[in-house]
Amino acid sequence: MTAILKPAITVASALWILLANTALEAPRMGFVRLANEEVWSLRGIGGSFYYGQRAATKIDHHAFNGLIGVRTSGDEADLLGASGEVLRVTRIQGAVLAIGLSTIEATAYVLTDSELWRLDSVHADRFEVPNLPEGRLAGISGAGPYVDFAIASEGQVGVHRIWLDTGETLLREVFKANPEHVLFLSRDMLLWSEEESLYLRRSNGTVGRMEIGARTFVLHEVGPDWIHATADDGRQLALQLTGDPRLPQSMDMRLLHLPDTAK
Repeated sequence: MTAILKPAITVASALWILLANTALEAPRMGFVRLANEEVWSLRGIGGSFYYGQRAATKIDHHAFNGLIGVRTSGDEADLLGASGEVLRVTRIQGAVLAIGLSTIEATAYVLTDSELWRLDSVHADRFEVPNLPEGRLAGISGAGPYVDFAIASEGQVGVHRIWLDTGETLLREVFKANPEHVLFLSRDMLLWSEEESLYLRRSNGTVGRMEIGARTFVLHEVGPDWIHATADDGRQLALQLTGDPRLPQSMDMRLLHLPDTAK
């Protein structure tokens, strides 16, 4: 193990020295919303990270997957492009219950207690709040004419697909879990936090578990295959999805630490 890690550490250190001496920036991993409600770009290399530039302040909810993003502040919802730029600003009504991103197209969703918005670079479509099954809303995603909702109830999660034009509902799957948050990820994966662990449900139905030693009260995407988690002990964590997407069983999680605050 030591023989493997030393070259990697040496290469990472050399790259950091090169970046410092040439005033270059490390690759951007994505964007992170911190506890002070500010959104910063996240940059890093070799497992070391720093916050680059502040992108926004007073942000209530934020998600970004490298293709598209969405953030809310008061009665505004901003749709973000691949570089974090604002593509459109939409006025929303009511308290935000959930935001989510499509896993297969550049579409974002904002659900409030009075309306549902489907946002892309061309359209901002408003719908009535769907009739959701009983339980606690834990996550939202979708594509095209439908929206998927993860509903937690009595120790299990149901993934419900609702067609926006007809209101027709399909229960896609049910599995045992008691999550605080659920993220819909690409390649038909689900990620959730439960107690002091993170769980990754792969497309073949197998589940990976990672103990982090604290409850997670913030969990959102920050870039391609990167998730930001804030633990209740104050730690800022970066979760990387690893493995070969062609082999569902190989998909796993790698946990890294982020700086506590941006400077």
